[in-house]
Amino acid sequence: MNDVIAKKYWNQEFGDSPQFLNAYFGAMIEENCVCLTSECGLLVALSVFARYEYVFCSQKLSMAYLTGVMTLPAFRNLGYMRQNVTSALNKMNKAGYDICVLIPANAQLAIAYENLGFASVFTTQKPLTLEKTVLHSDKDILLHKRLGYDLNKPYTHGNGMIRIVNPKRIMSHYAHFHSKVSFSFTLKDNLIANNNISYSINCGKISKNKDTYKIISVQELSAFLFKDSYMDCMFDE
Repeated sequence: MNDVIAKKYWNQEFGDSPQFLNAYFGAMIEENCVCLTSECGLLVALSVFARYEYVFCSQKLSMAYLTGVMTLPAFRNLGYMRQNVTSALNKMNKAGYDICVLIPANAQLAIAYENLGFASVFTTQKPLTLEKTVLHSDKDILLHKRLGYDLNKPYTHGNGMIRIVNPKRIMSHYAHFHSKVSFSFTLKDNLIANNNISYSINCGKISKNKDTYKIISVQELSAFLFKDSYMDCMFDE
């Protein structure tokens, strides 16, 4: 039922056809990946997210691609987008996603997402390896072909943004990959409460503790870890 509601308002807000939305939701949007925010029984905001993979330190992370984010016109500038995105991020956290990626529609929205912990890290330069690259699944590629996209001419997303959702596995991969690096920090995440933890990295291993070190925001850590990422062909030209 939630997907029916999401498709209805997506069509009204962004103008994508019912044919596209039925195909996209059918192939890419899993159950429980639609986030609706209501006030006094009225829908005020919504978003959806699709599952992808992202290569980091030669390992695959579980990535949520957040899209279709909208606040209905009568309820804008009242904090409902923040509320909806916070709900979506916590749902991703509980479901085991490692990172969240989105593509802001304009510079003003990019600033709003920075305030929610997202970092602008993407480049349009395709890397020589898959490191720091968003991967495409078979169903994703098939949907592109079905919808008439020419994958021989990939369109890139240099304005994409990324955010850490579950830091432990990310930092474990980082520590293993950078085995000679040692440092400690306290992570500050204003939207996902259980991410506010101190980490120590030493000789390829990571540990969590209750000590307080230099505080690093989730936006700063995301920018540091995922600088020069690459993403293309996200159905968002």
